[in-house]
Amino acid sequence: MDPGRPLSVQETVQVHAACWLKVRCHLLHEGRFYACTRPPHLARARGLPALATDDGVDLDDDSPALLRRLRLYLENDTPLASCGLCLGASGPREAHTQRAARRS
Repeated sequence: MDPGRPLSVQETVQVHAACWLKVRCHLLHEGRFYACTRPPHLARARGLPALATDDGVDLDDDSPALLRRLRLYLENDTPLASCGLCLGASGPREAHTQRAARRS
C-alpha cells in the first residue's frame, strides 16, 4: 500500500477516487475519527504528525456542529493528505504469509 515515493496530485486524486477503504475502514484513534485507517499510522511511520490531525475529525469537540462536520468530512471528495503517501486499494496484490512467532 505504500508507494516508493509521494504521489503526484493527479495520482493522489485517482487513488482516492478508486479507494474503497475510505468508505469501509473507518478508525477511532486517540480522540479522532478517520475515514481511513492509514493516516495515524502513516504519520507515525513517516514522522509527519500533521497527517494524523489534518486527516481526521476531533471528537473531543462536543459542539452541536460535530455531527455536521463528521457528515461533511465523510462526504468530501477531496483526498486526504495521507492519500499522497498511500496506494489504497490501487496497490499491487501480494501474497500474504504468516510469520513465525519471534522468541524473546
